[in-house]
Amino acid sequence: MPILLRFVFPPLRGVTVAEELEAMPGVTVAVRTTEFLNETLWKDDWRLQKLQNLEMDADERAFQKERFIEKI
Repeated sequence: MPILLRFVFPPLRGVTVAEELEAMPGVTVAVRTTEFLNETLWKDDWRLQKLQNLEMDADERAFQKERFIEKI
């Protein structure tokens, strides 16, 4: 039964989970999967941020249009 390094040694600064898994023989697939998921999550966070910015812009424009119509 494999034991993660963090349970054997105190956690090291700058050591990621992927690096920890890489140190164990036979877990290259898990490392690649972890790296892929991390990249995908970062991309998703960036896309979500972009969508939230677009939503705020659309809300601001709608508010400005409503105020303009009220003034007429």
